[in-house]
Amino acid sequence: MSRNCKINTKPIHIGVIGTPPLVRACQRALKLFPSFVPLIDHIDADLTLEEIIAKRLPDVEVLLFTEYRTYAKGTAHKTYPIPLHYVPFRGGGLYKALFHVYTTGKPAALSIDSLTDASVQDVYGELQQSLPDVHVYQGDSTAPVNDIIQFHHTCQKTTVTLSP
Repeated sequence: MSRNCKINTKPIHIGVIGTPPLVRACQRALKLFPSFVPLIDHIDADLTLEEIIAKRLPDVEVLLFTEYRTYAKGTAHKTYPIPLHYVPFRGGGLYKALFHVYTTGKPAALSIDSLTDASVQDVYGELQQSLPDVHVYQGDSTAPVNDIIQFHHTCQKTTVTLSP
């Protein structure tokens, strides 16, 4: 004999803050949970991060950040009445990006930000591929975007830029 259990179907509103490509990836993952209702905010020049957080706080039960730099900036020296979390980017995006790069020809070199040397080596090991000349950004994960852009510009002459 089975029992009828009523499942709580109250929607859970989740704020997602980040850049469009990473927000889209987060949205795809959240679709797997029917009770989650993502409320999206893209980082852009129209609103400051503090304004985005203030705007979203009354409407959500949690805020997710798709980039550590944004999360660190948003939580620095502040506390909030709801949880704020960074959704770490893992090597999964690197697999897709490498597939795209390798289908157009094996690169002589790559420049990669947002992943560690260890993560890159793990991915190449799992794919049983030798590492090309890989330049992994070693700067602070909260560094200004211009620093990361400069890193890629510096590597550009000898690398294929990859930001998974």
